[in-house]
Parts: sequence; C-alpha cells; structure tokens
Amino acid sequence: MVNVYKEGDLYLWVPVAKETVKYPARSFLPFNGLNETYLHGYKAQISESNYLGALSDIQSAYLKNESNIFRVNNDTEDKRQYKAKWRHGRLKNAPLLGPTKGWVKVELAAINGVSDKDLAKALEKSGNKYCELAKYYLSPEEQELERTVSHKPNYKDLTSRNAVIKAIDEFDSLGRKEFLSKYGFGKSRQFFLVYEGEQYDSKAIFGAAFGYQFGRHLQSDEFSGGNDTVRPILEKLKFTVIANSVDDTISLAEETTDKMWEGAKRTITVNLYERSNKARLACIEHHGSRCKVCSIDFGEVYGHEFHGFIHVHHLTPVSEVNSRYEVDPKNDLIPLCPNCHAVIHYGGKTRTLEEINHNGLRKMLSE
Repeated sequence: MVNVYKEGDLYLWVPVAKETVKYPARSFLPFNGLNETYLHGYKAQISESNYLGALSDIQSAYLKNESNIFRVNNDTEDKRQYKAKWRHGRLKNAPLLGPTKGWVKVELAAINGVSDKDLAKALEKSGNKYCELAKYYLSPEEQELERTVSHKPNYKDLTSRNAVIKAIDEFDSLGRKEFLSKYGFGKSRQFFLVYEGEQYDSKAIFGAAFGYQFGRHLQSDEFSGGNDTVRPILEKLKFTVIANSVDDTISLAEETTDKMWEGAKRTITVNLYERSNKARLACIEHHGSRCKVCSIDFGEVYGHEFHGFIHVHHLTPVSEVNSRYEVDPKNDLIPLCPNCHAVIHYGGKTRTLEEINHNGLRKMLSE
C-alpha cells in the first residue's frame, strides 16, 4: 500500500495515470528536478510545492480520499473534486491527472532516471495496482547497472540540512583521514564548510550528506566541489563556506610581534597570546566575512578565491589579558579587513570601532 513520503525515506510511491486514446500512461515524476515548483491539488484550487512536497500531498490526499465541493462553470453549479491530482506540465492549463493506473515504488536515488514508460510497464507486468519497480521491471543485474551507470543522481537535489549535519557528525567521529578515505575524497583544495567553530572539507561532506538524504552517497567524480556547485547549495541550507582554510590566512596584527606596517615606517608591537582557530571560525560563522567598519567583502571584490577571507579582531585587546582566557566569538570577536584592522592598531594603539568610524566620516566630510 502507498506510504506518504517523509524526509529520510529511501523509496517513493509514484502515481501513474492511465493511458488515453491520445496519450500513453503518464506519471508524476520530477521532470525539472526535485527542487523546482510543481502544480497539484484540486482543479479549482491548485497548490504549488517542490517535488517531494507535492508528492507527499498527493499521497496523503489519496489515502484519505480527500475531496471538496466547488462552485464551478461560472458559478452555476456545485461539483465535487478530488485532491489527489497533479498537472502534467508547468502550465496551469496542463492536463490534470490522477493515479488511475496505479502506484509504483521507486528508489529515491534513481528517481531522476525513471520514465513514464518504465512505471507503466512495471504495473502491467505486476498485474496489480501497486508494485515495486525493481521487483517487476528490472533484473538484479539491470538494477545494479541502473544505479551505477544510467541513473546518476543530481547533486542539485540535496535539500536536507539535517543530512549535512549527520555527515559532519560522522566526520568528527571518524576523523578527517578515515572519513575522506571511506568516501573516496581528497582534501579540499579551496572551499571549506564552517560549522560550530570547526572547518570541514566541503565537497566530501556534501557527497556523504547526499547519501544520508538519498541512500547513496555521491562519488567524487560525479560532481564538482567548486564555487558554482557545492558552495551555493550549502549556503542556501544556512551553512558558512570559506574559500581558504583558516590555517592558510595571513597572520593577524594582534598575533605578531614587532610586525612592520606602512613600509616599515611604523611598528605595531603587541603581546603574543595563544588563541584558537575554532574561535575565528565561530566568529566568521556568526558574523559573516564582511568587514564591520568599511563593509568590504573580499569575495565580491576580488573573486571567489577570496570568499570568506577576513581578519578577526578582538574587541578586548589580548595584550590587556594576563592569562589564557576563553573567547566568546559572538561578543568578543568581529571580522575586519586588513586595512581597518591595521588602522585600529596603528601606532601601537587599540582604537574602538566608534573612533575609526568617526574619524573616517570626518575625513570624508572635509574632502
């Protein structure tokens, strides 16, 4: 019997409409990807949802036999309509179909490679209104071939933040080396995901997360981990992504001794204190990577190679702290560009943000 899809399920029950004189059997399939909008519901009250949301609504309406009476035909008559329907196409005047032929159970990881014809054949071979695609249509050898060759999953379909967090938890449990080895990924060359003050190889986390959502993780050669692929999807799921490991960023002014600035014309001398990369990452994760003084974003100005690049400034100067202390990244740290950071410490001082903003504004007004 049909089950309503819920997040984490590895299989979907897909409705199939009977063939007509003009058309073959048609199914409710993600012809435009899982994340695009699909039309479904009552003819007089169409709803719009992403594929999985629309499918679960159709399944639920079918199991409850949901119907309603609407005033139709220019408000001249009442007519009962059933909710378990979908538009076979993108337009609101596309044919409205229902599961008149039956339902087929399909593996979620293979859904993008399934056709109307596949599902219709499965129902016909089963002789039933409910069947499983793998059981009635493909042999075991064909199933394996379909999973590994024909029906490669689409990385764009990752929509679960929880699946990403599960991958992060596994990374923490196994350790970086074993996690990368298990999933067949190398170390990130550029992009890193930041979560709770730690940084992770973004492409490997993404590939493993796909497996947590769909039951089959992505192979390294099945997608790119670059600026136009993994990064925007992770950011849409409310994660922070930076273009360089924090370990690779240039040293901060507060962490250098006898560091020369302004072509050796001035020297900023500060005490060297031990501080964690975790605090810096947590600061960037909370505040973002845009300078709090001048608002520059290095990624926007200089390109994606500098996405997430920024200095981190301690509002309480560490030179005034005589012992090791625990930093609160949300309240003690802010992101600053190197120029503004240097101005704050210029001449061996530690200026406040208010002083910098006031002086900058006065300078602009005098010009």
